[in-house]
Amino acid sequence: MSDSMIRVGRRGSNFIDANLLVFPKKQYQKKKKSAKKKAAVPKGKKAKPNIVNGPYKEKRTLCLIKYSQMIADDLENQGKYKRMFYAFYPDYPKENFKKFVNMYYAIVKNKKLKYVAPSREIVHLLTYFTKEAEHELLIRFINKLYCFESEHPDSVTPRVKKRCNQLLSSRNLDELFDVRIV
Repeated sequence: MSDSMIRVGRRGSNFIDANLLVFPKKQYQKKKKSAKKKAAVPKGKKAKPNIVNGPYKEKRTLCLIKYSQMIADDLENQGKYKRMFYAFYPDYPKENFKKFVNMYYAIVKNKKLKYVAPSREIVHLLTYFTKEAEHELLIRFINKLYCFESEHPDSVTPRVKKRCNQLLSSRNLDELFDVRIV
């Protein structure tokens, strides 16, 4: 046997040529975990709320629409769906959630509109119906907004009125809202 042969393992018949072995020259340091990852996240009421800004607002609104659809389909389990939504977005105002769900339910089930959500979410819902090609629901929603505005003046913002008129004119329908440009 040559002097470059190394015995490997317990058996004497396992040999490796030492000239073929490659040993690492540089020792790699282990990456340390950051303090942020080490810190335990509190659960329950002490949980840190998700701060929603920028593109995440649109994602939150899509989740809001999704959970509103689930509540409209299954009213018996609406508390469960509400808890699921608040698990993701604990900082979202409860009054706004109630208004949006009631508004969505009135549109889908063709009931009378009792509440109107904030204008940003109304515009997102109009955009959602446009993207999903839900033309019937879109027209129904605009008509319900117009009826609600006639009963409760100044409840719908000029931005929403302008967007509704744009959607109606793009479908060759008459504009419903009077929007005064100052």
